[in-house]
Amino acid sequence: MGVHRALRGLSAHLRNAHPGLLRLLALCPGTVRPLPFRGGPVRRPPHRLPHPGPAALTMLRLAPRLYEQEAIACCDFPACRGACCVHGVWVDLGERETILRHADLIRPHLPPEAQAPHTWFTAEEEDDPYVPSGWVRHTRVLPRPEHPLGTACVFWIPPEGYCALQVAAQTQGWHPWVLKPFYCVLHPLDLDDQGRITLDEVEELLNTPGGCIRPGEQPRPLVDLFAAELDWILQGRHDPPGPAPHLKSG
Repeated sequence: MGVHRALRGLSAHLRNAHPGLLRLLALCPGTVRPLPFRGGPVRRPPHRLPHPGPAALTMLRLAPRLYEQEAIACCDFPACRGACCVHGVWVDLGERETILRHADLIRPHLPPEAQAPHTWFTAEEEDDPYVPSGWVRHTRVLPRPEHPLGTACVFWIPPEGYCALQVAAQTQGWHPWVLKPFYCVLHPLDLDDQGRITLDEVEELLNTPGGCIRPGEQPRPLVDLFAAELDWILQGRHDPPGPAPHLKSG
């Protein structure tokens, strides 16, 4: 399944989701608290699949790998201090606009040097056929001596490692992931060479900084372990409720 390298997109025409996954509140341990920005590197699938278009709701097909059992657990945040945020994340242009529209909710949770919205994303755009807009931009990565690996996504809050996007959403009483980029929620899940949602080998992830798993006591089906992430993805694109506050200049 290969080594994770860069966050990339997801197909529109994936089907046959596990029927027992639609349990949005069956969260993985710890996800009801503000979690780190899920921005660890994830491999781009080698086969490009049809682009869904801006209004599509993605239906997903799971690789057989996710029906296997592994003795692993979700990340141990806050002990990990958001290690997966080390490389930042690729963001669909529509997600970027949503984040910028809600900048006034996000800025108060960031340190002063990271509060200007015009600095949150890199200028370069890359094509990505697996996201609704077809294009992605990357979040800024800043030197962060407080981070376990020395750098972090611009939305990483030092020193504890909370995600400003998630904290902002929870402050409004919204679902914790409603402002988080799609690929943040997907991580550490990945795509195989057929574009199906999968998980790389456990030993590889355990040895990867920001791998977002840890040894567990009892084997569990992966579809159950990652039920929260899969439920969120299967539900399709989610927008913050209510009107966005006016975006002030950063």
